[in-house]
Amino acid sequence: MDNQSVILAVASPPGSATRGIVRASGADACRVLWNVLDPNCHENAAVRARARGVHVVRLRDPSIPALVIVMPGPASATGEDCAEIQTVGNPFVLERIIAAVIARSDGSARRAHPGEFSVRAVLSGRTPIASAERVAAAIMAETDAQLAAASMLQVNTAEQSSAGDADEVATLLALVEAGIDFTDQEDVVAIARPALEARVRAVRDKIRARCATSAGAES
Repeated sequence: MDNQSVILAVASPPGSATRGIVRASGADACRVLWNVLDPNCHENAAVRARARGVHVVRLRDPSIPALVIVMPGPASATGEDCAEIQTVGNPFVLERIIAAVIARSDGSARRAHPGEFSVRAVLSGRTPIASAERVAAAIMAETDAQLAAASMLQVNTAEQSSAGDADEVATLLALVEAGIDFTDQEDVVAIARPALEARVRAVRDKIRARCATSAGAES
């Protein structure tokens, strides 16, 4: 799959509405959207400069007001630079905007494949694979039962266990720090060393067991 191009898609529900959204993701997302903005708009430079925030702009064609929301990576949904054009929710207008962005991108932008935003989020580490699987199942659903099943997919056991281990380590760290920083307060009791060591060993053993199970499954 091509992960270098800027991908574009309508991100609002089908049909007419007060507001519609065109979403873009990719290293060059801000530049390719900047190409379709009215050059007389003073906030264009902020979009080109990847300035995080909401910018009031005007489009070239069609010449209508819009908002551009800039979300630079890696702190974005996909881990890449993301940007949205929000304007009137007319499907014809939204498709026309996408066509204009692609036409002015010198080949660096294209329409997103189904689920491609989620794929990029997984590849960048922003979204767990299990979450992407739920999205994929929802995209492929053809019946109410399949859609309901997709919504009920849960994070796999390994991910749940890892999250639990992280919570336990954070709790132990907080207990140790409390014992160091608040020793002069009677209501704060530091965790005893034997108890701390026992809980740390328990987390370590669980991680080792999962790693061994995973290695055995891959061999």
